[in-house]
Amino acid sequence: MKNLVTNVLVMVSLSLFFVPASAAVTAEGGPFMSRDTIREDTLKKDVPSQNLYFAQQENVYTAVETATLPEAVTKAAAAKYTGYTIEAAYKGSANDYKLILKKDDAKVTAYFSEAGEFVKEETVTSPAAMQG
Repeated sequence: MKNLVTNVLVMVSLSLFFVPASAAVTAEGGPFMSRDTIREDTLKKDVPSQNLYFAQQENVYTAVETATLPEAVTKAAAAKYTGYTIEAAYKGSANDYKLILKKDDAKVTAYFSEAGEFVKEETVTSPAAMQG
């Protein structure tokens, strides 16, 4: 009998300190909510990627005269590509510039911001190099 009473007291005392997450007090029932409680309606749901659409504006380039290029662009191109000449120039709808640069048999397409900052470079492969 003594063991039974001890076991009951232990179980009662443990239940006073253990509150399952399902028994958390909500805002309507009291001032506190258990920190371990995660309500189903607050979980982020996975969104299938095929339902996401992003508007992406294409940067359209228009041919311009090399004399109309901003000074910052021509200075940056001359500094980065010493000995190259500007064969063609294009202004992008994003106010950037695409330059086709040539030195001997080598051609390079270089992109610069309007402020003259180098963006990227693409190497142009000649048809003769493709055959060989």
